[in-house]
Amino acid sequence: MNPQRILSDEPTASLDLENKEKIINLLFDMNKEFNTTVITVTHDLDLANRHERIITLERNE
Repeated sequence: MNPQRILSDEPTASLDLENKEKIINLLFDMNKEFNTTVITVTHDLDLANRHERIITLERNE
């Protein structure tokens, strides 16, 4: 498969450290190999900081 975009919602939320790294590597390998855009929604700052661009949503009350 050669997807143009991958939308991932908390892809590593319930994983142990070893499997978390495997998923992160898989996503970013696809980004490099196929020029796939990876869009991730996450509360995990480590994962967020691995992306080239971060957009933060905040609630203003």
